[in-house]
Amino acid sequence: MKKKILFFLIVLLLLIINEVLYNKKIESFINIQQLYKSELKKLDKIQKKHEKNPIKHIKIIKLLSKIDCKLIIHEALEYASINGWETQRHENYPTTDFELDHLPLSLVKVTHKLNDIIFPTISQMYDVKKEYLYLRDLFIVKYEVGQQFKLKKHKDGSIFSFIISLNDDFEGGGTKIHNKIYKPKVGSVLIFSGQLNHSGFPITKGKRYIITGFVNINFTEEI
Repeated sequence: MKKKILFFLIVLLLLIINEVLYNKKIESFINIQQLYKSELKKLDKIQKKHEKNPIKHIKIIKLLSKIDCKLIIHEALEYASINGWETQRHENYPTTDFELDHLPLSLVKVTHKLNDIIFPTISQMYDVKKEYLYLRDLFIVKYEVGQQFKLKKHKDGSIFSFIISLNDDFEGGGTKIHNKIYKPKVGSVLIFSGQLNHSGFPITKGKRYIITGFVNINFTEEI
């Protein structure tokens, strides 16, 4: 009889604990949902400001040295000489590219700058908490006369975007946003809202290499 009572009490205790944990999880989920809606409203207001004054929320900052950029291009060309470039990774607006995951030395260098410089800059620019930002995609792109030499006007599949210039031994090119062409110096990064209409301006000579990153917001880490 005592064993049955003890077993019943243990089961009851487990049910109570499970109920408490479940309620806390639901409460956490509701809080995150509310935060998500709040942040989206904030981002919507910023986006409307972008449309009126897009230049205000676009920033160019120094990120890598020229030597870093040369080493990244070298590693990319070594990889491409064996594996080639991809042209269908992005369904709607494909570029000649491949993920930076294939370039271990370059990946370490760029992700280090991502956490130390790019994420804090996005956080400051858009009033979004750094810990909610995550990298959705990171890839190196090649534009070349006679092949893919431009990219038509589009919006990215991300909330925020950045483009790192790796070289300048080409003519034309740049990123066109609201009738202004941005051509950051080698090693500099252009940060902007991925939901702004922009295009890859045509190059007319040489090859242009850039690293592009897509950044989104994740509110679910606490669940």
